[in-house]
Amino acid sequence: MPAFTTNVEFGDWVKSGKVILGAPADGPKMSYLRILAKKYNVPCFDTLDETLQAAVERNRRMVRETTRRITPDA
Repeated sequence: MPAFTTNVEFGDWVKSGKVILGAPADGPKMSYLRILAKKYNVPCFDTLDETLQAAVERNRRMVRETTRRITPDA
């Protein structure tokens, strides 16, 4: 059974800078989410591997940025 994210849930997060989109290129019910992602420069990936790599890298960047703000002398 597919795990669909609703358009509402995605719309709530799309402008946050914390979202990436991963789905097969021919995934069902994805056209609106892909359009919205493009509008807000959300990275899109067609494979699980690419999506996970992007998520890990985004998380690493966010941790580094947060650490710099909390401990500016580090």
